[in-house]
Amino acid sequence: MSAFLRTPKNSCIAPMILAPCALLLSANAVQAQAINPVTGLPQVEQSEPGIAVEQGRDYPFFDLELGTEIGLDSGLRSDDPANEIEDAFAEAALAITLGLTPIFSVNIGLTLERTTDAAGGGDVYFENIGLYADTLNLQADIGAFTFYGGKFGPSFGTAWDITLGVYGTDFAEDYELSEQLGFGAAYTLETITAGNYTLGANIFAIDTTFLSESVFDNRGHTRLADGGAGNTEKLNNVSITLDAGDFPDVEGLSFNLGYRHLAKGVDSISDENGYVFGVAYEMEHDGTAYAVTGEVAHFDGLGGTSTNATYFTAGMFVQHGAWHAELSGGLRNSDNVADEDDPTIFTDIDDRFIQVSAGYEFENGLDLSAGLKFSEEENTSTTTAGIRLTKAFTYSSDGLGFEE
Repeated sequence: MSAFLRTPKNSCIAPMILAPCALLLSANAVQAQAINPVTGLPQVEQSEPGIAVEQGRDYPFFDLELGTEIGLDSGLRSDDPANEIEDAFAEAALAITLGLTPIFSVNIGLTLERTTDAAGGGDVYFENIGLYADTLNLQADIGAFTFYGGKFGPSFGTAWDITLGVYGTDFAEDYELSEQLGFGAAYTLETITAGNYTLGANIFAIDTTFLSESVFDNRGHTRLADGGAGNTEKLNNVSITLDAGDFPDVEGLSFNLGYRHLAKGVDSISDENGYVFGVAYEMEHDGTAYAVTGEVAHFDGLGGTSTNATYFTAGMFVQHGAWHAELSGGLRNSDNVADEDDPTIFTDIDDRFIQVSAGYEFENGLDLSAGLKFSEEENTSTTTAGIRLTKAFTYSSDGLGFEE
């Protein structure tokens, strides 16, 4: 999924924790509902412990946010002719928060995107588009604590979400955690002199219920027999994260730390252990907004295989008025066992990409962006050009109808 369209589980938290979000939201018109980066869930912001900001709202109420995107990618040149194709697609992400009481809420997330690969190769135009539920859970906000259970995207890293540009998240999306079943909790500590911190912990397993399927284009039912790291149907997979920001002495700086353990599934070679560190900085000068992001992640036994991999993603963003531009790129190094009979023999693969993009956001919130990507994956060089048309819609209901 493009960096310009994030599903409900992937969006930015309030600027308190992730400073660049204010810039990202203005540059990416389809950024979805405000999400806690630790829980990966929509939340009712609170002004005092246990007191909702929306003190005048009648319960129950619901908030709805919809992000839409139409895109076209064209392979201009490649060492592999199979990459020289056109791919037109449509995507949408819907986030719904149902406020039951000032404490309890229900979160629902639906994603519309290509769910299976098109058959036969060649150009693809709006084919194999399916709809599935990526989020369905109950959340409780009690003072500085947040508790939740159900289907959600556990926190781990942010580069797969906040790296801007038409292709900025390409590599980092490899390690996004999504569509997991389990439980989690988060605690936020706000200080006057040392910044704000959110510590979170999650236990989970890959969703193997009927919610793993999709409609319109069925991607199939995920089952325990499919194997892979985290596919255990047991709560023996963990992520622990720390997000910090809003430092008085360094305004605009934020960072995140994370660890995850995914137990091996059927036919997996090993467990997966992952570590991540990311930093972001934003500033504004003479009406121009700037942001810089960077993140490094390392994995032992990636995906339950014999692969050890390291990712690095970085991006720069500039916005002046309705115009915005992005420069971002990524590195992905993976060491794979080449001979199972001799685990000392490895193959070393270095993938990389760099992309430049720019766009214009119209007064009605419609954003038109274009990008150019130069990539090398498995020793194959490819040049790709793409355009994105995005638009966000937001509604709230207090029993009196919708308000945008």
